Amino acid sequence: MKFLAIVGVVILMAASALAGITDPSCSGILHGVARNAENQPVPGIRLVLWPIGVDLDYVLPTATSNEAGTYSFEHVCAGQFTVLVDDERAGYPPKIWSYLLGYKREAKVTTEHQRIELPVVVPPKAALLEVVARDSRTNAAVPTLRIMLKTSKVKMYDWITIRNDSSEPLLLPANTDLLCRVLAGGYREWKEGNKKGKQVRLPPGSHMTLNVELKPLR
Repeated sequence: MKFLAIVGVVILMAASALAGITDPSCSGILHGVARNAENQPVPGIRLVLWPIGVDLDYVLPTATSNEAGTYSFEHVCAGQFTVLVDDERAGYPPKIWSYLLGYKREAKVTTEHQRIELPVVVPPKAALLEVVARDSRTNAAVPTLRIMLKTSKVKMYDWITIRNDSSEPLLLPANTDLLCRVLAGGYREWKEGNKKGKQVRLPPGSHMTLNVELKPLR
């Protein structure tokens, strides 16, 4: 019963936050075309409406580009927004990377400017990084990992931390210099990536396996 009560509160909070981005009473419209690096329209790609400077701990509005690559978000409330690719099923990196790496344009919806054309920059397809961790003493697989990632392209942000099962591939931005650290409960941090991180750079569509040896704390 307690679990259901918590879920109910989370749903109400998400609905309330979503209403602050889009609402039937709001008249803003963001529209445009999703294009790749070759300036070609990208059809059938999932997009997300991302508010700038707002807590993102809730569900965001999404749309899918049509055959011509165009999209539209209606009933957008006043605020600063960007539209990002959010289509991991199609092989694109998580939307946070598009935001950090500059694959975005921004627009401000106000009472004076309610219909705005906002192009969407489609990043290259992601690369896959498979982290396989083993105990240095027993050679047994370490099942649950904490993978920390950072890129030198963006100076002012902290490490992105991902809780991941060992050998479960991660979708990462391609053609990007990344620093990687690996940690797990009961083990010392991976020596090769200790504190500063091991540099990793992957081409689009590639699949790299990173074999990690972790030393137990005792």
